Amino acid sequence: MPGRDDGLWVLWPHQFDARRSRSAGRRVPSSLAVSKPDAAWLQSAAKKAGFEAELQEDSIHPSIPYRKVGRVLVRKDGAKEDALRKIAQALQ
Repeated sequence: MPGRDDGLWVLWPHQFDARRSRSAGRRVPSSLAVSKPDAAWLQSAAKKAGFEAELQEDSIHPSIPYRKVGRVLVRKDGAKEDALRKIAQALQ
């Protein structure tokens, strides 16, 4: 599993989901959030935003152990919050 020292950020679809609140895991402003994002869409947006992104479709988020939601690994470049906003804008 990638860690902090691997030079990668782990991005989950729920971090961009407009249906979730900040306390439920959304990491972007509601104005940039989208409805029902999936990992493949997230990878596409990350690449569009200029990031090197790897899709892991069968990943299971610890808070949702009964469903494979997938995740995207993105090479670290600057601050994570800035990257999340750039990727969220590319999802629009």
